[in-house]
Amino acid sequence: MIGSLLFILALFILTTSLVHVDTDSCELLFYCSVFKSKSVCVPGQQDFFVLTLTTVVILNVGTAVMNLGLYGIVGCFPHRYITAVVGGQALGGVFAALANIGSIWLGASPQSSALAYFLVADIVLLAALVAYIALASTTFFKFYMGLRLRPAPYSPSDDDDSGLVAQNISFVSIFKRIWVHCISILMVFVVTIGAFPAVTVLINSVNKSNKTPWNDVYFVPVVGYLLFSICDYSGRLLAGWWRRPRNSKWILFTMSILRIVFIPLFIFCNAQPRKSLPVLIDSDAYYILIMIAFAVSNGYLANITFINVPSLMSHAEIESASQIMTAWLSLGTSIGSGLSLLLIRLL
Repeated sequence: MIGSLLFILALFILTTSLVHVDTDSCELLFYCSVFKSKSVCVPGQQDFFVLTLTTVVILNVGTAVMNLGLYGIVGCFPHRYITAVVGGQALGGVFAALANIGSIWLGASPQSSALAYFLVADIVLLAALVAYIALASTTFFKFYMGLRLRPAPYSPSDDDDSGLVAQNISFVSIFKRIWVHCISILMVFVVTIGAFPAVTVLINSVNKSNKTPWNDVYFVPVVGYLLFSICDYSGRLLAGWWRRPRNSKWILFTMSILRIVFIPLFIFCNAQPRKSLPVLIDSDAYYILIMIAFAVSNGYLANITFINVPSLMSHAEIESASQIMTAWLSLGTSIGSGLSLLLIRLL
């Protein structure tokens, strides 16, 4: 966790330092080493763009590694702490949406807005790093993390000479018990990332021709981002409070599959530009209702699926089970990203 947080913080600081770099009038000097150090002069916007994309890719890899560690750790704690983690992720979306609306209202330039966003991200990452170091030294943290290290009851299989084989069998055994939950979390994020934000950001107000600030400027930031983030956050909190269904994995699975209906619903809203498909949902009110149901169901199912998994495991298995779930979540976001490109082409 500490290593991945430091890595992500370093990349964000690098990105922040490049916000005001004028790639039209200056050259960037990079130092890289393969077998020995050498300097490479990289001019122009194209190479700057390549650098940015490379940073984004590496940053996402670091984030995936951090999430594996984070969910593995939080899975060892009571369910309310899982809700705190997943709720915090959604709350970050609320703050980002509010910052976007604020920058539009103030008329800030893209460069100034980007600098402010990244500076805030740097501060939050640094605060998270300090908080985690402080948390890891507490008796509370050590107690719950120590539960997974308590020896399990003896069984004849413990005499197996191969520790590696035993570990592989353990992961297979865990997956057999939670594979329905894995598919459920996969489908939740395939649908969510497939539609949001790639498709939803294209959905404009049907009254855009009226030339009002709400229809022309604020509709997409408020409905497409802020409303989604608030409802997503609400769904995650609701799952932590209500905790239903608790023991019926097939209900969760069915609900996750049923969310596929949101994809055609969004496609037939007023997403522009479009070349092939007609607009069938020609109403802002219907679109807002669809967005609310979409976001609440995403937050609720994402949280309740993670909450239910630890109850199926022993203390020693919870961390591994949470990491398996996180891997399937990441797979869902990857598939959803590819699906979003296809959906845009269908419009």
